[in-house]
Amino acid sequence: MKMTVLRIDQRKSSFGGNFWYVFMKSDTGQSFRTCIYEKYGNYRRCGWDRVITQGIGAVLDFGAISVNRKGLWDADIAFRMLPKEAVDAVK
Repeated sequence: MKMTVLRIDQRKSSFGGNFWYVFMKSDTGQSFRTCIYEKYGNYRRCGWDRVITQGIGAVLDFGAISVNRKGLWDADIAFRMLPKEAVDAVK
């Protein structure tokens, strides 16, 4: 499943640091959101730091997985970020 980042909202955490709400739309048209906190391991381990840096329009490929929660995406699921050149070629 491929998802495109539509919006990223940055907030200050009451525990220190920043966190982000990332809103995405899948290639099937479903909308999803996830919450990313810079002090959790998945921020760097899964590559969310690169998603935050690239921002709106980033395309994430999660492979063939099924969604088990309505609209809420598990931030620990591994993905690969498609290179900007590949995304621009599709447009």
